Amino acid sequence: MLEEKMELESNHATEILNSLNEDRKTTKDFCDFKIKAGGKQFLVHKCVIGSISEYFKKMFTTKMKESYSNEGSVKEVSGPTMASIINFIYTSCIILTHDNVYDVLEAAEYLHITSLKEQCKIFFKASLNEENCLKIRSYANRYNLGDLVQAADTFIFKNLGAVLKSADFLQFGVDDVKYMLKLESDEESIDEDKYRSVITWTKHGVRDRKEHLSDLFCFIQLDYLSSEFLNDVVCKEVSCMIFSFTCAQIFI
Repeated sequence: MLEEKMELESNHATEILNSLNEDRKTTKDFCDFKIKAGGKQFLVHKCVIGSISEYFKKMFTTKMKESYSNEGSVKEVSGPTMASIINFIYTSCIILTHDNVYDVLEAAEYLHITSLKEQCKIFFKASLNEENCLKIRSYANRYNLGDLVQAADTFIFKNLGAVLKSADFLQFGVDDVKYMLKLESDEESIDEDKYRSVITWTKHGVRDRKEHLSDLFCFIQLDYLSSEFLNDVVCKEVSCMIFSFTCAQIFI
């Protein structure tokens, strides 16, 4: 018996996008919009760009001046970053590195390209280390990437001692420092690491930070500091100018 109805599929949808990508890079026969960014110009197709970017969709469909013209400027995105993003829109592929991923994420947020933010998130999760986890967590918070925040927190918990010694920690505000000090860890001598990190952080901007010392010490289990550490390290700091009378009293 012959089939009366069949649902068949073709890959021509992919072929169409590939063809349009080739068009924008070569003959530009069907390009209908010019994007200006970072001193560079990119000829594109409105239907392609507007279908994935809410930013461009709004530009093309509302009464913005760009909807009546064939060009528009995006001053917030650099030329190289825009080139990578346009290539991603047409091909679904992008090369992310430690040097460009932060710029790409910021641009993806600005242009409202959700799928590109997901790619940045995958890269960040795979590249977490002691030196960048705090910066990654900060960006994840800024752009509401909740599962990336959780991944960073898990990494920080497991490597707290090393993270407290990182350069990024010195750039934290006092509230972020308190958050870090609240974290518990199974690492040996973690309270000694916390103490050292507080002193180093304070010295990094002693004029503005020394007033927070007594509050920060409240997040360190001082009873867990060894007598040797107290004698060799803490006693020397107590005599330093950064210690207020209140701080000194904590150790007496």
